[in-house]
Amino acid sequence: MPQTTLDLVDHKFIGTSNIDNLCFQFNERNINLTPKNFVASSNSGAVMWKLAKAGIGICVAPKMLGNSDLDIEEICSNLININNPTWLVTHQELKSNKRIRIVFDFIANKLKAGN
Repeated sequence: MPQTTLDLVDHKFIGTSNIDNLCFQFNERNINLTPKNFVASSNSGAVMWKLAKAGIGICVAPKMLGNSDLDIEEICSNLININNPTWLVTHQELKSNKRIRIVFDFIANKLKAGN
C-alpha cells in the first residue's frame, strides 16, 4: 500500500483513454508517472471503478464515491488533491416542475457538501 506520493510510481494505474493528460496531471503534482504505469484505460467511470474493485490498479475517483464503497481503500488522500469541475445539468422544466427542482436541489447540495 503506497504511503507517500513517491511510492505511487511503483504501482499500476487505471485511467481514461487520455493517458498523456493523466501523466501530465500527476507530474504537475510531483508524481512521476509514465504511460507504462497505466495497465488499463476506459472512458467509462463505471468500468474504471469495476477494474479498481477487481484489484487491477489504482484509479482516481470522487471522494464521495469511494466513501460509499467498503471494498475500496482510499490512499494518499492527504497528499493528492485533484479538483475536477462537476456539471449538474437538467431539463428546461427545472423552472416549471417542482419535483424536478426538489431532486435537482438535493443533488446540488450533496455535491457541494462532497457526499
